[in-house]
Amino acid sequence: MKRTVLALSLALVSLALVASLGFAQTPTHTDPESGTNPKTVTAYQIQPIKVDGDLSDWPSSLEKRTCEEFYPGYQVTTRGTSTQDNWFMVGWNDQANQVYIAGWTENDINVSQLSKWNEGVIPADTWFYDRLEIYVEWDNDDTGAYGYAENGNVQYAIVQNDIDRTGGEYDTSQEMDANGNFLAVGTAFWITNLNTATLDGRPPYAQAKWIMTPKDPNNPFGPYTSQFEMAFKVLTYLEIGVDPVEATDTLDIGPTVNDSRGIGFDVTLMDRDGDIATMATVQGQGAWIGWSSGSKNGNPQLDGTMMFSNEFKEITPVGRWELY
Repeated sequence: MKRTVLALSLALVSLALVASLGFAQTPTHTDPESGTNPKTVTAYQIQPIKVDGDLSDWPSSLEKRTCEEFYPGYQVTTRGTSTQDNWFMVGWNDQANQVYIAGWTENDINVSQLSKWNEGVIPADTWFYDRLEIYVEWDNDDTGAYGYAENGNVQYAIVQNDIDRTGGEYDTSQEMDANGNFLAVGTAFWITNLNTATLDGRPPYAQAKWIMTPKDPNNPFGPYTSQFEMAFKVLTYLEIGVDPVEATDTLDIGPTVNDSRGIGFDVTLMDRDGDIATMATVQGQGAWIGWSSGSKNGNPQLDGTMMFSNEFKEITPVGRWELY
């Protein structure tokens, strides 16, 4: 009897050890359409989410996609010190008529106050950021230029900036309150070339939150993981100085939208912090990676496609989203 109990105890300890090791391992995030360009993703119905960076109100059964297509023109072109492990997922809700995006990233350097971290080492004109971009083309007809909704892609930019090294147009990328006061550190969120569309610089009918968590609390600018969320209505009309009207200037999304073509959609991540060992002599190293390959600026034909399904996905509580 004692031998049986001992064997059972050893078996349980072995199982616990295997489970613990498996839980601690970094997963491989595989895009089911890896190698396809442009790509297609299906948004399933979910309950409306709260945009707070907490993914506990998301179903874990949604497909996870990865930005892994590197753009040319940047010195770092392979996964390494200046690139991100990442995944994202999408959903939608019919009653709210909103698209939802959530994701996770892992990176080696948090650039939110990188110049303070390297005072006297980095050249004064060097600029950095961690940047997430969402591209949306409402009619998915591959025409138009990026910018205003009536002409093609709307480019939402979600940024964590180095707040001491922003100038020119990047001044307006910092998060502001309704009175125009810059907030110290936060999720800057605007539409490229249209950052004066609203009083506080934020896009209409959209929210975003990006939370970065240092792996070592004593090194807030070092390796970190992050979670982000975004909710938005698909705009069909947007112009500087003209407030869009929800009833007429947003798209009624659903499985049959645009004759069942879905909407144009893509995600890119820019990681501009470079190699700290050579930062004093090398300007602006970084990597810009996308879900589908090619720069979407002025090229909506390089967007992927988001389709919509009425199938409803239930929420499954998840403790550690990075494992998905």
